[in-house]
Amino acid sequence: MPWGAVAAYTVLRVAFGFAMFMHGVARLVGGIDIYAHRYLAGFAHVPLPHDLVALVIYAIPYIEVVIGAPVVLGLLTRWALLANAALLLVFIFGTGMQQSWNGVETQLVYTFLVSLLLLGLGLNVVSLDDLAARRRGDSDSR
Repeated sequence: MPWGAVAAYTVLRVAFGFAMFMHGVARLVGGIDIYAHRYLAGFAHVPLPHDLVALVIYAIPYIEVVIGAPVVLGLLTRWALLANAALLLVFIFGTGMQQSWNGVETQLVYTFLVSLLLLGLGLNVVSLDDLAARRRGDSDSR
């Protein structure tokens, strides 16, 4: 396996996972109520139930931490990336309901990165997944 491809994949995986992880950490450390009120204001005129929107907004930072960390570590990478993709679809739905198309464009970039990472899972050899597979003698844990 070409070391450059493995290195590029690892850098992208770690950077993407760290970005998602830090989104959550920053929102939690910066004050979840401050973050939530700011985002709830953007949904004031969106035809979605306020309580449901509030529940999702308050859950997002915790979800970002929980699904960003395994991507950084390369742990359950396929499932963590699929969870990130699902979260991004929630973001795209909410941002689309707000008709904030520039925000959707940004989320599509993140979705593209997830797609690249899923496509390149065979390069995920600098990871806890690969370490565990080698210990089990398994050839494809990714």
